[in-house]
Amino acid sequence: MTNTMFVNIQADSFTLTVNNGSGEGYYEESSRVNIWANPYDDSDPDRRTYETSDPKVPHRIFDRWTGDTVYLADIFAAQTSLIMPAIDINVTAQYKSVSQWSVPKAISYFPITHKGVIFLFHAHGGSAINLFSKTENYLFVNDAISRNYAVVAIDSFDQVNKQWDLTVSAADNIDMQRVAALRDNLISLGKINLTDKIYVLGISNGGIFASLFDQTNQGIINFPVDASAIYISPGNSDIMKSTEVPTIFLLAENDSFNFNEIALNTFNNLLNRNVPAQYWVNHPSPVYAQRFWRIQGISRTDSEVIYNALRSGGLLDDKDFLIDNPISSGWRSLIPAEYSKYALSIDTQLLISHAEHSFTSNFNHKTLNFFDNPTTINDFAPVISGFSPNNGEWGTLVTIEGSGFINVTEVTFSGIVTPIVNSSINKLLVKVPYGASTGSIEVTNTEGTAMSPFCFVVSSPEITSLDPEEGGVGTLVSITGNSFVGVNVNFNGVSAEIVSKTINNIWVQVPVGATTGAITVTNDLGTSTSANNFTVIHQPIINNFTPTSGPAGTIVTITGENFSRATSVKLGDVSQLFSVDSDTQISATISNEATTRKIRVTTPGGTVFTDSFFKVR
Repeated sequence: MTNTMFVNIQADSFTLTVNNGSGEGYYEESSRVNIWANPYDDSDPDRRTYETSDPKVPHRIFDRWTGDTVYLADIFAAQTSLIMPAIDINVTAQYKSVSQWSVPKAISYFPITHKGVIFLFHAHGGSAINLFSKTENYLFVNDAISRNYAVVAIDSFDQVNKQWDLTVSAADNIDMQRVAALRDNLISLGKINLTDKIYVLGISNGGIFASLFDQTNQGIINFPVDASAIYISPGNSDIMKSTEVPTIFLLAENDSFNFNEIALNTFNNLLNRNVPAQYWVNHPSPVYAQRFWRIQGISRTDSEVIYNALRSGGLLDDKDFLIDNPISSGWRSLIPAEYSKYALSIDTQLLISHAEHSFTSNFNHKTLNFFDNPTTINDFAPVISGFSPNNGEWGTLVTIEGSGFINVTEVTFSGIVTPIVNSSINKLLVKVPYGASTGSIEVTNTEGTAMSPFCFVVSSPEITSLDPEEGGVGTLVSITGNSFVGVNVNFNGVSAEIVSKTINNIWVQVPVGATTGAITVTNDLGTSTSANNFTVIHQPIINNFTPTSGPAGTIVTITGENFSRATSVKLGDVSQLFSVDSDTQISATISNEATTRKIRVTTPGGTVFTDSFFKVR
């Protein structure tokens, strides 16, 4: 019952209450009144269609009026009338259920025999009727039927925006459920069999919708899909990462929506997962004089008139290509007024010629061939435009840029294969492989091999510093530099054991037998020599000392070898004053704190002890 406030009530007026309908009010006795039942049995003022949001739920349609129906002319008519009696009366519209025999609304054509059924999904703002009547779509339907395909088109549930429900899960997607219900209805009518192959073709927003029919959603709604054709759309990016449905992409080179690279990466992903896929792009083409003859109602002469108007208006270059995008070129003002009723169809032809966002029948045979036999065609040979960095050692990460990096089978540096760390259609991330030398980078896929325009320089080892630059046998030396991969180290020709290593640092111990001279670091790419010599300080040797005993203050002469860089002389752990007389002699003065102990001499080359004790008296 509607909540209406009535005013100016006359004394001889009576109330008519209409529940679930219109026409209630205050009326004089004997006046003729019309009433109408609501079209729907719910009170939602925003409802716009008889179709329910659940395809399995029956329609609710008007059944009859109840209440004070004795005054009604026809209780079974949704619109009826009455002569107002001299009493208040109340009537209610009642509804009944009916199976959804006409829902979802669809347009279809079935040849006498068919080898498969193609479900068509319109673009945003489109409709099922457009898919059978617009020129390019009409040509596709003709080609499909000529090859014994049945064709079915359905409107999206949303008839305000005319776009598809893109909810990812079929359990919550009303349009996917409607499509499945339509197939069930066609099976029940004997139009198709359970075993018939099913194909989906979606345009733009409809292409995203078509991509939702992956193996998971097919199972949810029992709607098998043998292959999918996605026009001027990349599909749903999340679904496409795991779908197993063979898919053909049909794109436009100058598409303002910039879908092509996304679709190309998705195509590459499908190939990498061995899912049959194809990728085709509509390129700009000349606007020839008979271009518009294909439009129903346009003759060859008409087409030539339209063409000449565009040409004389300066929209075409000397090769008849469109100079500007027809979306903004203002071409409508140039054609004769009698052709304005064909403006939308002419616009489509211009969009196709410019390779803009529009369905084209140019790909009919490619799509139908794919449906006949879903196999992969990769028409993209790789091209390397550059890489960075342009030099480095083994293990360096290198970004290779270019195009056609689809189904890449191999990347090599100077002939050495390296694994791919990450990839997209126009970038590859790889590591310089062990054993590579300066040379070209090559990328290979099933269509060919691309060679880099310049060489990658593989760096040989480079020493930049030593720390320390002197020491005795066993001293730990840090060598800093670059490209320390697969290296060995020598001290003036004597091999040293590497304790630890990174790409930029090596830690080694001075080997036994080393002599003063350069340190070298070598691998298969070359040898680097230190700028400064490493000075090997030999371990001191004590041959004798005199006297062998004495009080504090006694001067002891120590003889031996390699004393020139002595840093300490101790009696036990007590330091003694000393002087280096020569490389073979040290003089030490016994301190007051000294006790009987062995004499110890330390130099950068190491520490040695006397064989016997000095006795402090």
